Amino acid sequence: MLRRSRGVQGATEAVLLALPADEPVTDRAVDLAFARAAAAVADEAASRHAAAWPALSDKLAGVSLLTEPLRTLLRRCEPQADAVLDHLVALGWAERAERAGEPVILLAELPFVTSSCERGAEEAGRWTATVRSEYARIGADHELAADLADAGAHNELRTHLRRRYPELLRDAPRLAGVLAALPADEVCGDPWLVVVERLCAEATGSPAVPRRVRRPVAAMAPLDRCWLQAGRVRLEMADGSFTKAVAEAKALSRLLDQVDAPDDEAAELWLQSALPLVHTGDHAGAAHRLRGAAALAIAADRPHVEAQATGLIALSAALRGDLAVAAQALAALPANADDAWLVPAQLARSLVLVEAGLADQATDVLAEVDATGAGAFWAVRGAIGTRVALQRATAADGAVDASAPGRALDGLGLAEQLHTSTVASNHDRGLLAAGVALLQLAVGRPALACAALTGFDDGRETTACARALIDLAEGRRQDAAAVVERLDARRLLPVTIVEAAALRALSAPDEAARRAALGRAVAIAGRCGLSRRAEQILRLGSR
Repeated sequence: MLRRSRGVQGATEAVLLALPADEPVTDRAVDLAFARAAAAVADEAASRHAAAWPALSDKLAGVSLLTEPLRTLLRRCEPQADAVLDHLVALGWAERAERAGEPVILLAELPFVTSSCERGAEEAGRWTATVRSEYARIGADHELAADLADAGAHNELRTHLRRRYPELLRDAPRLAGVLAALPADEVCGDPWLVVVERLCAEATGSPAVPRRVRRPVAAMAPLDRCWLQAGRVRLEMADGSFTKAVAEAKALSRLLDQVDAPDDEAAELWLQSALPLVHTGDHAGAAHRLRGAAALAIAADRPHVEAQATGLIALSAALRGDLAVAAQALAALPANADDAWLVPAQLARSLVLVEAGLADQATDVLAEVDATGAGAFWAVRGAIGTRVALQRATAADGAVDASAPGRALDGLGLAEQLHTSTVASNHDRGLLAAGVALLQLAVGRPALACAALTGFDDGRETTACARALIDLAEGRRQDAAAVVERLDARRLLPVTIVEAAALRALSAPDEAARRAALGRAVAIAGRCGLSRRAEQILRLGSR
């Protein structure tokens, strides 16, 4: 009914009142009630405007929104058009509204009535094209999607869903109605439609329809193949197969290098090709693609892509410890993006605030993320939560909150999150595991800290610091020194360089060596802008 009422409150109320009070409400009952109410409105309009209605009925039946240019065309067809529209508004079957700063009239679905002077196919085609161009001009995305779905124009609808799905998701129930009108074969043949369908189901809180994606036909336009590949990337990520997602993303980037795509579509596609790299820790590869996506998004005025790409650049920089780059990216965020697309930027902002010693502000930012939903970044959000708790417990200004790590572990359930079945990459889970291990050390539980690293203690850079601190807590200074030596042989991220310098001081064999290493650690941390991170490691290792 939502699709057919088209946002007209009076039509919705009329149908609800027409439903039998003593019968169960079914889809069929709603359809019958709507058909009866629409027919009654059409009969009333026909009897009141007998001369004008035949010329207007079919045109109005095919339109869900009238802009002023469309109303001008109707007046040329029938001088009494305004009177007819006013009557429909009075009957509650039409409603005055505003779109893109322009006055419009919303129309609930009316039955087609073939007039005595039937319009030819050529005239009907011109009217339909004009209506769709007006929808596109003022951003009437749901109206255009519904019109294309009703007309069976599936190729055009797929293109519209690709280019405008962020706007369509703002009213997910209406989008769900459009997607439900698509044949299953159409959806299964296009992985990106499956992605949009899942996003819509998530937004409405309903279960996604299980789909078996078909292999595409060999004959396919290059740009269509890019979208198919982008769909594969997202589906592999949704299944937790991030290694496969990286391979699919590389294939997508190769296709994009060979296609001359419009800026808006190219921006979206380059963004999709970068997502698996962000979640697997390939920060350099991700940044290259994200910068390209952001530049294209600015040129095409696609704030949702710009916000995501810029936020991911900031988050990648903050995670690797390059806070200056993160702050620069955060300053470049678009002002007109929806909160749903700002989650990576908010996570980056909280990390920057933590390193600045502003744990309270970082907590407020994380609360905003929790309200929006961290989505695929839930493990990264948890890892940042451990940083906030550590900052509270190791503050150098005397405002130490020794209970913060315990509250984070027991109250927020961060340790339990490691064992959840929610999809996350191994890299992101490793970040969370390292953070949980440090919190366990902060509350004096080295055995539980070691348990937190189970499955992630494989020499990776993100968990090396936690491993070394556990060794120090259990009296294995030489093992901790060996971890530092292994790190020295690798090309490290800035944050790991600082952690390794602090660990070198903690695992020094004598006091003189410790003092020298400590001086170098403080200097390195200062140059990298990560002094508080170094302080956290030094305090944890000195317990």
